[in-house]
Amino acid sequence: VLPSDSDSFIPGAIVLALGGQLEAVSAGSRGAKLVGPFVYKISQVEQRQIAVCPGHSILLDSIKKFQCVAQRSYPEDETLSPCEFQEYRTSYETVRELLRFERTTPRTILLGVKPNNNALNPNGFALLIPQSVDEDSIIVDASKAKYRDGHVATGDLVAWHTLSAEASRTELRLAARACREHLMLGSAQSPLRQGLDESLSVLGGIVFSCCGRGRNFHGRELADSSAIRSAIPDIPLIGIFANAEIGPPLFNEWSGGPSTRAPAKCDGYTCQASILRLDGVIIDHPPSDDNDDQTFVTT
Repeated sequence: VLPSDSDSFIPGAIVLALGGQLEAVSAGSRGAKLVGPFVYKISQVEQRQIAVCPGHSILLDSIKKFQCVAQRSYPEDETLSPCEFQEYRTSYETVRELLRFERTTPRTILLGVKPNNNALNPNGFALLIPQSVDEDSIIVDASKAKYRDGHVATGDLVAWHTLSAEASRTELRLAARACREHLMLGSAQSPLRQGLDESLSVLGGIVFSCCGRGRNFHGRELADSSAIRSAIPDIPLIGIFANAEIGPPLFNEWSGGPSTRAPAKCDGYTCQASILRLDGVIIDHPPSDDNDDQTFVTT
């Protein structure tokens, strides 16, 4: 435990080393929630060189034209249906539609983007922070979200999002449940885990939550850990609040599923948890009259 007073605090890193027969499955959540009436298809996008300081510039995406492809009926409903009339919108028109539809201004507004594979699925959007919004375009930096090659493209789907505490808890429960199913399904496929019940095979979890979450976000304490335990009852958890979280894609933002081998990226306002499974180990003993069988133990 680090000392809480500033005079005793020493900047550095906390290293947690784990050994033995372990498998980790990740559960990540941010709480992305659709806002506004439409999902749009990008009809026109250009790359724009933006100067950030003398002698240095970056290449960002300027989205100029949007086509309505899916719609919601009212703010509380996330069910999407195809648009009968696929009309075109400017950047300002998408913002005005958002504010009229929600009847209030969301505290956080982010632009979600995903490949055009299923416009009726409300999940799978990578969240981007708009760099600017004007009458001509919405400028975004897709490289920070590790989206494709760092740029959006004509034909991609976009929709306005906000962050919701309730949506985040639901997402984390679904992610933890998927982790549990992954661990249990795997337990029938490996001889190292035969004979272990769930209470022995699930070791625990390590939780890293953004310091902006907690009571200020959820309205109560221990909300993230409670969401995980609602899917994996009584699981031991340890963790810390962080100022940025490194982990695989978040459950709802990348189409769902425990991300065990996806590239890690640095995110903000997230909860990243690793659920650990403890495997058994077969130990061979020299043959003897008293014990001719292998002994199955856990480590």
